[in-house]
Amino acid sequence: MPAERKKPRSGPRRRPQSGEERRKRIARRIREEKLAEGQRVRRESLTQEERAKRAKLAQEQRMRRARKEENIRREREAAAKRVSYIRKPLAGRSVTGAALLLAALLFGGYCVYMAYVTYGQAPFSVGGPALCSILCAFSAFCYHMAAFRQKDKNYLLARIGAVLSLLLLAAWALLIWLSW
Repeated sequence: MPAERKKPRSGPRRRPQSGEERRKRIARRIREEKLAEGQRVRRESLTQEERAKRAKLAQEQRMRRARKEENIRREREAAAKRVSYIRKPLAGRSVTGAALLLAALLFGGYCVYMAYVTYGQAPFSVGGPALCSILCAFSAFCYHMAAFRQKDKNYLLARIGAVLSLLLLAAWALLIWLSW
């Protein structure tokens, strides 16, 4: 059997490389592998194109960082202009009014429960808690109104408490009017 001959290559022939060219080619390949892996490469070993790429990337990173810091600064300025309920403390009298309103609701709930259990024929012992509920609701309303006189406070609890105590007083007025 005759020995097979190698087919001639199609395309341009490479010229033989000198030792210096071979070293540069190997160094370039190692540098590209390191860059692909994200390793650091000495600056002297970078080509002019690679230096330009790195300079461009560094410039983009600086621009992104500057935009991010500018956005953070704008958000802080916008947040300072917004009304914050956390910064202002609650009006002290509104907390007392809320406690009185809670007591009024408990007394009123007891009275309604007793009336429900006895099918509308509540005993006379329910009159005391009913009167306490009315007085607590009225005093809670007064405390909430007094809370509005305090300066630089958060009035949210005072507003809610004033409305609820007025609703409770209106409910008691309606029950008393219907029972006559």
